[in-house]
Amino acid sequence: MGEIVSYYDETIKELMLKDGQNLLDIGCGSGRVTRAIKAAYPKAQVTGIDPSGRSLATAMRKARDKGLDISFVNASAERLPFPDGSFDVVFSSMAFHHMPTGVKVLAVREAYRVLRQGGILMLVDVGKPEGLLMKFLIVPLRIFEIRAYLKDNLEGRLPAFMEEAGFKVDEARRPYMGIRFLRGKK
Repeated sequence: MGEIVSYYDETIKELMLKDGQNLLDIGCGSGRVTRAIKAAYPKAQVTGIDPSGRSLATAMRKARDKGLDISFVNASAERLPFPDGSFDVVFSSMAFHHMPTGVKVLAVREAYRVLRQGGILMLVDVGKPEGLLMKFLIVPLRIFEIRAYLKDNLEGRLPAFMEEAGFKVDEARRPYMGIRFLRGKK
């Protein structure tokens, strides 16, 4: 687990937010990564969205307890309640594998819409497994219903969804334990 934390730290550093820029965290959950981003960039404006009111309540409480000024909005990734070109960076960590295909496609399109020209989408999520060990570890998921939501991720379709929305896509970091770090530029 320590290595994945260092990967997040490195990915957060690569966001290179400047003072006054703003970031949207899609699927922020309880806000752990959102808080880490705000701590790394205290002069950036950070907003987290999640469809779970319970998770957002936890996120708000934890941010307040840490003295972090973060906005949290109850919203779904496929219908972002923000005007076009509102954000410099859109970030999402481990949320897309919980979405059905249609929602993933709409969420990426919405991320593109709310980004300013030249903005970045950083997508951290389960990806296509590489190597025999990762392929073996994925086998149990084929038995369970969750596999349906993971299918796009495991087949490596997230970069294609990003490109279809208009992003120029590359890998921000090398994969780690099946997690991909995708960067898309508008």
